[in-house]
Amino acid sequence: MPSSPVRTSQLYEHLKLALGVSISLLLISAFRAPDGMEGLQSIVSKIKILIRFSVLGGLGFLLLTYVTRNRLKPQLLWHVPFFGFAGWGMVSVLWSARPDESFGQVISLLTLILVSLAVSIVLRRERDVSDAIRFITLNLMALCLFLLVTGILIPSSHHMTRNGMGLGHSTNSGSTASLGLVLLLGCGALWNWRWIRYLMVPGCLLFVSVALFSANRLSMAITVCMVPSLWLLYGSRRSLGIALVLAAVVGSVFLISDPNFSSISDTLQTVNRNQSADEISSFSGRQQMWAAMWTSFLTSPWIGHGYFLSSQTGELEVWYLYDELTGVNWTAHNLWLQAMVSTGMIGLALFLLAMLAPITALCLRACFNRTWQRIDSWFFILLFWYLLWGMLNESFLGPVQPESVVFFFVHGTLIARLCGNLKLESKTASGPTELKSRSSASWTRQEVLPSL
Repeated sequence: MPSSPVRTSQLYEHLKLALGVSISLLLISAFRAPDGMEGLQSIVSKIKILIRFSVLGGLGFLLLTYVTRNRLKPQLLWHVPFFGFAGWGMVSVLWSARPDESFGQVISLLTLILVSLAVSIVLRRERDVSDAIRFITLNLMALCLFLLVTGILIPSSHHMTRNGMGLGHSTNSGSTASLGLVLLLGCGALWNWRWIRYLMVPGCLLFVSVALFSANRLSMAITVCMVPSLWLLYGSRRSLGIALVLAAVVGSVFLISDPNFSSISDTLQTVNRNQSADEISSFSGRQQMWAAMWTSFLTSPWIGHGYFLSSQTGELEVWYLYDELTGVNWTAHNLWLQAMVSTGMIGLALFLLAMLAPITALCLRACFNRTWQRIDSWFFILLFWYLLWGMLNESFLGPVQPESVVFFFVHGTLIARLCGNLKLESKTASGPTELKSRSSASWTRQEVLPSL
């Protein structure tokens, strides 16, 4: 018997609020306590476990109730491959050398899949997408502000350095800043939402500052590649002109203040980390890592070594330097190789189906219907960032990080678009024209409160 519209509406608002809380909690759980603080590390680990199971139980219960009452088959069908991949990961715990670690990482993956499913249900209008992206951008800005303050005022935290832990590591903080910048500028290039004008300057300052302090070469290279391309493809002539004038002014001031380019030389030395040209050409040892991972994959090509594990023993000897490093469970630093070595060809097939099926469907729909919305361009901007980052790093198959949370939000938005329940207000992807919708000031309190 179908539920009443009032109860369905209330359940929808509860799901909306739970989704926002879950996203914030998962982003916060990316932090880890610094080395040498065993007591705090134990507390933080327990909090992270509590967050995972709270999101899994709370969001899972609301989703099960909502799906049962409303029979949302399309959204569930699109998520079947990812649920299958997570299920295979759970089975792989049986032969994992570290079953507790594999089990914990599968639970994390399940929470992210539930976030994607909730997003595909909650997003119904383009205004919902705007609210959701604003909410995530504010969360990313808060994380970067915390990293910036603690990294500068509390050097012992090692935030934004290679000695940092979790989100505080320079790789993770750099990727968060890069992704936040691309997310914000991509929205600014495609839409003219009011909140973008308010967050553009403080957001760019925060993300650029964290990126510079982190000095992660890969994230900086991706950002330098993508940001100008965004404005060249989607920016208006006015914005391009302003950008060129600002570049000319900054360049002139730089030439006057540093005519010998000594600051550039110092920056390059810091970024290069005193590595030789051969080391840089081998992607800072990644070729050695990939060779070790491929050898490990060949020992168990079909079923892998257990979710998140890179070898039969749970330890991989690579990147040794004067016996300073011990064998640890390294990630493959490549998204596809990570899926292969940990879950085998069976897991890789499920993962490829989960990744490529919605992207292929979107492209086919655009080709046959000859329609291309601005949100479709937004999908491919973010997916291109993940393609570049995932080829040379762990991406979203590693520990829960901001980039994994944002990816599953993008995936859920894509599913909502394919299922046809996302009503779009714009017609083309021609540029940042004004949308014919109510301004954010006229939204009701009930719509704005959950921020999603």
